[in-house]
Amino acid sequence: MQNNNVTLISPHQFYEEINRTLNTPIGIHKVYDLVKRKDFPSVRIGRKFYIIQEEIKNWLEKQTGMRKN
Repeated sequence: MQNNNVTLISPHQFYEEINRTLNTPIGIHKVYDLVKRKDFPSVRIGRKFYIIQEEIKNWLEKQTGMRKN
């Protein structure tokens, strides 16, 4: 789903993408735990969660301490 240069992906799409890039895979339940966190770049529309794809990299950098903010 794309609108105004923002790409929303489903938790399952994020799960597949992150497990292709990580050496240590994470489970789908962990992904749903992440989307419920207030600091994670996600939105809830109705009963569904979506992840803001453009903000994932910034969030990961903040979590790993690679970015000074």
